[in-house]
Amino acid sequence: MSSLISKIIHLDKTHRNYKRFIEVARLMGRYGFQSLITSLEPKSKLVAWYCRRQKNPISREPLPVRFRLLLQELGPTYVKLGQILSTRHDLLPKVYLDSLAQLQEQVEPMPIEMVRSVIQNELGKPVEELFATFEKVPIGAASIGQAHKAILHTGEDVIVKVQRPGITRRIDSDLEIMLYIAIRMSRFNEEIALLHPEDVVIEFGRALKQELDYQNEAANLRHFAQVIKNDKGVTVPKVFDDYSTTKVLVMEQVKGRSAGKLIKDESIRADYDLQTIATNAANSVFNQILIEGFFHADPHPGNLMVKDDNTLAFIDLGMAGHISMEERNVFVRAIQYLLKHEYKKLTETLLKLCKWETVDADGLERDLTAFLSANLYREPKNISLGKVLEEILSLVRVYHLKLSPNLYLMFKALITIESLGKSFYPDMDFIGMMRPYVRKLKMRAYYPRQYIEQVVDELPDMLKAATDIPRLVREILGKASEGKAVIQMEHKGLDPLLQNLKVVSERIAFSIVLAAMLVASSLIVLADVPPHVFDIPLLGFCGYVFSGFLGFLMLIDYLRDRKL
Repeated sequence: MSSLISKIIHLDKTHRNYKRFIEVARLMGRYGFQSLITSLEPKSKLVAWYCRRQKNPISREPLPVRFRLLLQELGPTYVKLGQILSTRHDLLPKVYLDSLAQLQEQVEPMPIEMVRSVIQNELGKPVEELFATFEKVPIGAASIGQAHKAILHTGEDVIVKVQRPGITRRIDSDLEIMLYIAIRMSRFNEEIALLHPEDVVIEFGRALKQELDYQNEAANLRHFAQVIKNDKGVTVPKVFDDYSTTKVLVMEQVKGRSAGKLIKDESIRADYDLQTIATNAANSVFNQILIEGFFHADPHPGNLMVKDDNTLAFIDLGMAGHISMEERNVFVRAIQYLLKHEYKKLTETLLKLCKWETVDADGLERDLTAFLSANLYREPKNISLGKVLEEILSLVRVYHLKLSPNLYLMFKALITIESLGKSFYPDMDFIGMMRPYVRKLKMRAYYPRQYIEQVVDELPDMLKAATDIPRLVREILGKASEGKAVIQMEHKGLDPLLQNLKVVSERIAFSIVLAAMLVASSLIVLADVPPHVFDIPLLGFCGYVFSGFLGFLMLIDYLRDRKL
C-alpha cells in the first residue's frame, strides 16, 4: 500500500487509470455529484464535459440512496468499500449506514474453462488429476473469486476457492483512483478532512490486498484452529496445504446451515439448540479477543455455519483481527468503569484507545454520561453492549477521534456476535458472560510466570551489561585522571538567538565603519587637502559618496527585516 501514494502522483499520466477515472466521473455526474467531481478536477475540461452531458441525473432519491446506487454501479471494488463503510459507525451517520447495508455484490460467475485454467496454472495439474469430482456450478461468486464443491481422490469433501484472473490489476487501478479522490476531498472540505478519508482508503486497500493472497487466509485458518482448540462447540475448516496457493485455496467442506438462514427461517430453528449455539459463539469470541488476541474480524451470520450436532463453524477468514495485550487491558478497564458508572474514568480510558489532535473531553464525558445513564440501569439481560459500543463509535465520529483499525474490528466483532446471540437466545446476558474473561485477563497481570519468562529472555543481555560495567567505569576514570575526559553538550533552541546576535553584531560593525568614514572624510575636508572637485577635496568627496551608499544599503536591509 505504500506504493499507492507514489503511483497516484502519476494518475493523469496513466492511460488506464485516467480512462477509469473519467468513467467514475461520468457516473458521479449521473448520480448528482457533479459539484463534487468538478471540485476534484477544476481544471479538467474533459471531466467537466462528462459531468455536464449527464442529462438525466438520478437526483430525486435521497443522498444516501444515490451514494449506494453509485457504488453499486461502479463495480465490485467500490461495493466492497461500501459494505465495509456500512459498519463504520465512527465514520458515517446512521442514515448512510442503513443505506449501504443494502449493498449486494452483483458478479457474474467465471466460466468453468477459466476456473480450470487458473487451477491448472497454479497447481500444475488438470482438475481431473487433482479432484475425483469437481462441480461446474459455483456455490458462490464474489468480486475476488468464486467457490466450487469438490471431492479429493482421498475422499474428503472440500471447497475450492479460485481467484479471478486480472482482478489484482483492476483492484490496484480502483484503489489508486479512490486514494486520489480521497486526497482531493480532504483538501476540498474541512469536515471530510477530519475523517481522514485517505487513511480509510489505505486501510481498506491493505485489507483487500490480504484477501487477494489466499495464503493469508490459509495462515489465518491454521492460526484460528489453534486459538479455538479448547473452545466448546466451535470449529474451523481444515486447510489442505498441498492444494493451496496464492490464487487457489482448498479447505474442508462444512456441512450444515448458515446462521443467517436459521435467523430468517423460523421453520428450521426447532431442529437446533439455539441457546447452546449462542452461548458457545459468545464464549469463543470472548476467548479470541480477550485471552488470545486473535479473532475472526467479520463473524456475521453468513460466515457462521451450524452443523447438525449444534457445532458452530467459523468460515471465511480472509480478514482476521489482532489486538495487543496493552490494548486488551485498556479495553477491560473501560468495561469495568462502564459497569461501575465511573464515566469520567471511562472517558479518560476511551481517549487512551484513540488518537486525536484536539478534543472536548468535557463534552465527550457529558454525552457519554447522558447516554449510559439512560441505558445501563436495567436488568443485565436487557443491557446491550453492542448498543453501547455503537454509541461510542458514533461519539468517536462526532468528536473527530480516530480509533485504530484493529480496535474497530474488535468493536465490530463484539457488536455482531451479540446481535447473533440475542437472535438465537433473547435472554442472553452478554455482559455477564464476559465477566469471567475480564477477570481472567486481569489476573494475568499478577501471574509471576510472565515476568520470570521476561527476565529469562533478557538475562543474557543483562549479564553482558553487568560484565561490561567494570570495564566502562575503569575507562571513564582513567580518562578523567589523565585529563582526557570529554563532555559533549547539545543545545536546543539557541540557533535563532545566535543568528539574531550575528545580525546585530554585523550591523554594529557596519555602523562603526560608516561613522569612521564620515569622520575621516570630514577631517580631510576641513584640512582642505588637494586635489579638489567643486572646491571640495576629492578624497573627502569620495568618502562622503561611499558613506552615503553604505548608509542606503543599511536602510534597505533594515526595512526588509521589518517586513519579515
